[in-house]
Amino acid sequence: MKRIGLIPNMKKEKALEITRELYEKFFKHNLEIYLTCEAAKAIGNEKAGAKPDVIAEHAELLIVLGGDGTLLKVARDYAKYDIPILGINVGKVGFLTEIEIGEVNGYIDDIVKDNFEIKERVMLETSVVRNNNKLCKFIALNDIVISKGPFSKLIELETYINDSYLEKYPGDGLIVATSTGSTGYSLSAGGPVINPDLDAILVTPICPHILHGRSVVVSPKEKIDVKVNTNYAHVVLTIDGQQGFTLQDGDEVIIRNSEHVTKLVKFNKRSFCDVLNHKLVERKE
Repeated sequence: MKRIGLIPNMKKEKALEITRELYEKFFKHNLEIYLTCEAAKAIGNEKAGAKPDVIAEHAELLIVLGGDGTLLKVARDYAKYDIPILGINVGKVGFLTEIEIGEVNGYIDDIVKDNFEIKERVMLETSVVRNNNKLCKFIALNDIVISKGPFSKLIELETYINDSYLEKYPGDGLIVATSTGSTGYSLSAGGPVINPDLDAILVTPICPHILHGRSVVVSPKEKIDVKVNTNYAHVVLTIDGQQGFTLQDGDEVIIRNSEHVTKLVKFNKRSFCDVLNHKLVERKE
């Protein structure tokens, strides 16, 4: 890697501190460093600032400093540019980030020497159809959620896989997650944990008002259609927990595999089981 983009979460002071350190260390290795304009100004190096399209055009690697939320946003924003992403965790859990904040110095040489592998993660594409008109389109790395609003009213979501009827879920909503997102909201709703190396899509109901409501695992090749059936409740479509769209009775949410993938940098120093144990077990003890 000769050209690196640094994208910190501007709300985290630690992220800016590490950004400054990384800039100085990579500069000494004669690498070209591109900072977001906000980050460049914050660390007192405005000449290194670049707009997102410039970073996308030149950077061969994006280093994201923040938590999973920061990485999810960058993954969506830069999905079409096919640039590998390395996450440095400055947040709490950090399932998607590869390096903890205290480990950064130990990985500088690996980054400079390209001593890592790149894992491709499936992304989802969703669109909303109302009265035969496509209103919007989103992409997601973790999950797409259809859920009720603040009032305790059940919503019904009639769900089809490749036009074959699956179930009409009465309850609080439905989560459609990638294997990457299986350790997120879907896990909290009772869904299984899936190794992100497996290409799979999870359909997990949220508090279903039926005795047999369980998660269903399907292939990324499958198309998922969800028809909203509610006259009284407020219903929202949420993308990676960060983007939202208000749905109406009769709307159809169409979800399928995206043509884009997220490329994540991995160093092979932790297995998926190691990550699960560290993030979900040790954290709670």
